[in-house]
Amino acid sequence: MPVRLQENPVYPSLSPPISSSTNVSLYSNILPPEQLADTRLLIGIMFTIAPIALFLHITIIYIIFISNKRQKYKNTFYRLVVCISCTDIYWCHYQLYQGLCNVMGYCPGGELVNVIISCGAQFIFFFCMNMDLLIAFNRFSAVVLCERHDKIFSNKNGMIYILLFMIGSSFECIPTWIYKKKYVSLYVVADLEFQPIMNRLADLERNEIG
Repeated sequence: MPVRLQENPVYPSLSPPISSSTNVSLYSNILPPEQLADTRLLIGIMFTIAPIALFLHITIIYIIFISNKRQKYKNTFYRLVVCISCTDIYWCHYQLYQGLCNVMGYCPGGELVNVIISCGAQFIFFFCMNMDLLIAFNRFSAVVLCERHDKIFSNKNGMIYILLFMIGSSFECIPTWIYKKKYVSLYVVADLEFQPIMNRLADLERNEIG
């Protein structure tokens, strides 16, 4: 069963809607037409692009690790590609969860799940960017440092690089983890359009009560 949102500890006046159906029915009264259209477009993109990307990245992992051609993909470069695909797979699930939150009017996982998912998404973002740099250096060394490329990016060194980049990405997330521990709200995961909508819903409810 979905976890019902509790009162926001940071903004006590920001209370969740009574139900998801009430929330959906209020969208057209709260948002101007152009912003409502943008929100619908955003949700449509989340539920369209993410599944396509998910399928493509799973296919890449299948080809490199499981298919009959996997013997061709043993060097470090393809391991880096698999790492990038894994980060994108996580991000696709994150986008689908955001879309679900927008459609339902609340996040079904509850606060703890929201914190874990959003913190994980930030770690994945930093790790993906760092891996892009590592892949760029891998291609650079293959051309400019071709005589030493196999030594620089041996299988052992490749795994060490990946581990170091994971640790570095974790350190990059520390300020956000500290902030969310102190000031987290139940809407932290839906950081695109959901928070402004919830703020306006809360204002509308206060006006009705007043």
